[in-house]
Amino acid sequence: MVPLNTIGSGEIVYIKSLNGGKKFIQRVSDLGFTIDAEIRVVENSFCGPIMVVVKESKIGLGPGEASKIIVYQK
Repeated sequence: MVPLNTIGSGEIVYIKSLNGGKKFIQRVSDLGFTIDAEIRVVENSFCGPIMVVVKESKIGLGPGEASKIIVYQK
């Protein structure tokens, strides 16, 4: 299990846990980031925002936000 911000472009991962405060967890949960949800990394340059697709929505996350989302590969 690794933070989302370490996953390369084109990879598919699944959410294991969300780390952070209640507001952060509620916000990303509302966007579809729930336990075992599939995430496809569209673009990750490792020095800026990371673009992902979750539940058919394209979403941009800052590196700090992405580091709080712990993922795994099946």
